Amino acid sequence: MHDFITTGRIRQNELFVLDSLLCKMKNEWLSRGRQRDYKKVDELLVAYQKELERQSFAADIEDQRYVISENLRTFFMKYMAVFVEQQENYGIVDIRRINDPQTLKYATLDHKEKVGEEYHYGMKMEEYYKQLFRFMISMYYLLNYHRNISSIYKFDIDDRDIAVLIGRMFSTNGYTEVSTKNMIEHLNMNFTDIERQKLFFERVISKKTTAPIMLKLYDIYLVGKATLTFYIMYLVYLHDKTIVQEGKERSSIVFEDVIREQLKKVGYTVPFLKEFKLSKKSPWSYDIIAYSTAKNEAVLIEAKYKDLSPSSRSPTTLLEQELYDKDKGLLGEAERHIGRVNFFNENVAEFSKAIGNDLSGFKISGLIVTKYTPIIYRHNNINILSYAEFEKSFMQ
Repeated sequence: MHDFITTGRIRQNELFVLDSLLCKMKNEWLSRGRQRDYKKVDELLVAYQKELERQSFAADIEDQRYVISENLRTFFMKYMAVFVEQQENYGIVDIRRINDPQTLKYATLDHKEKVGEEYHYGMKMEEYYKQLFRFMISMYYLLNYHRNISSIYKFDIDDRDIAVLIGRMFSTNGYTEVSTKNMIEHLNMNFTDIERQKLFFERVISKKTTAPIMLKLYDIYLVGKATLTFYIMYLVYLHDKTIVQEGKERSSIVFEDVIREQLKKVGYTVPFLKEFKLSKKSPWSYDIIAYSTAKNEAVLIEAKYKDLSPSSRSPTTLLEQELYDKDKGLLGEAERHIGRVNFFNENVAEFSKAIGNDLSGFKISGLIVTKYTPIIYRHNNINILSYAEFEKSFMQ
């Protein structure tokens, strides 16, 4: 904490400690007097950090992310490394790993197709936020990565609230002290219903919210442009996940294209540039079909550009959501891919005709390529690889 006090630099865990402490002081503790001795402030922050770490450790034990053995050794959930991998992709990373290849590794892919618009007066804000979907995901993961943290950042908010905050953001330069008169005028312009105006005040400013977005101090309001910017991205994601979902769908198509290009580089022929279905009545569609006459092999690939849910950060929910869920779990995906491979083998003549090359006698294999390290690597005859592992395998 001393570095933050003296230089202004702060690590992620220290930021949450400071934020949690301020929320605690605002909502539960009655603060009196002032403390100007930096050493005393530093001692308070260090002491509170230790208390927060104890609370977090207790929550980790309760949620079974950590397990204490009979000889008091502590083990953490094996898959936790993948959550770290995901966080690093979205820029939530220790400063010492900022230049690591894992950091922001899918940023270029996510931004390959340009969407959204630069801000201009009168535009639909949905179009503006489309280009920021990765930042919205980052804010969501940052504020929901742990139970103690996520409990602070719960908001019951609607379109009008977000619109008012956006208006305030674009009318604010840097850090601003806003008079009560100015704030009331701004709210009156947006709320004709006085009760609705009071509800907005309760949701984002008053003591009824654990994490106020704007602070009222005596007869002024403290408003920060950066604070509003980051909060709004988080609130837009909480209120309507459509923008983020559309962004992920666009990226999943790019992900398939990247895999196709990788296969071409190592000598495979990729006959279709997009998802292929043998006929309208066919029960299966195929993300990627590739074949190599030199290897006498065809590979059917299902590309899964999928993030892990923050709620999966315990063994029980991890297995339920990421493995056993019939629609989105990896086991269900593997079972469906078995169906695709079997259908291809049963109709190899028709597929050969559509592809333009006779594949009879070829070895037909099924593969699932995931965004991050998969929870299982094989199910029956289906191999499952992360993209990093796929890249290494097909470069050989």
